[in-house]
Amino acid sequence: MKASTLLIMLLVAFLFLCGLSPLILKAQTGRPAPDKGALPDPKLAAEEMAIIESVVSARGLYLKNMEKLVAFYTRNQNPIKLRMAAEELDSLKKTTQQDYLIIGETLGPNLRPQKSIPDAEKLYQQARLLDDGPDPGKADENKRKALDLYLDLMRRFPESTRIADSAYYSAVIYENTLKDYYRAVIYYQRTYEWDPLTSHSAQILAARICHLKLNENGMARRFYEAARDGATSPADRVEGKGMAELLKAWGF
Repeated sequence: MKASTLLIMLLVAFLFLCGLSPLILKAQTGRPAPDKGALPDPKLAAEEMAIIESVVSARGLYLKNMEKLVAFYTRNQNPIKLRMAAEELDSLKKTTQQDYLIIGETLGPNLRPQKSIPDAEKLYQQARLLDDGPDPGKADENKRKALDLYLDLMRRFPESTRIADSAYYSAVIYENTLKDYYRAVIYYQRTYEWDPLTSHSAQILAARICHLKLNENGMARRFYEAARDGATSPADRVEGKGMAELLKAWGF
């Protein structure tokens, strides 16, 4: 047996064992551990966007009106209500407001790298310089800046030849720097959807996140199958085939 084949088989076994806990649950209960969700149905994108826009608008109106209320009580010298309103305004400003708008979702799966666009190329090269920055003390800061440029490129130049690479490097930053695994999966998926011949191991990386980080084994199986059927790397195809068969055997 070739050493490379043996290594791939060992990797498949390792990944299987790392995700064994939900499989043990299946064996004990007779049914698979439930997946917690799935990537959004593209058909629902328009409805989701409308709801998100309403939420953002309501947030802004709420903040504006609370500031008006604080100003009103200040002008009219009502210290009790001023304190109440000021506390609510302060709490509102400190509340974490989630960003539900994900560029990779809104652009959809059907883009293709078509044109070499000078402005897009400039953004991409700037992002790569930051992403690979030599200063370890500013690594996280530079990667966040690089991410902003990658996202800006995808938003502004969806026909650029750099969109799939930008999606891939965005996914890497989300996975390894920000630990935002949901967004990482989305951008790994967009990488191979936008460029089916990509050399990046996007299908396998998405599958591993679903399997090992998100405990989403149904989704993991679908990504492993995508690697089996479409990855350009022979090693990725072998891993995808092995893991998809294992997850299928356990009912996922």
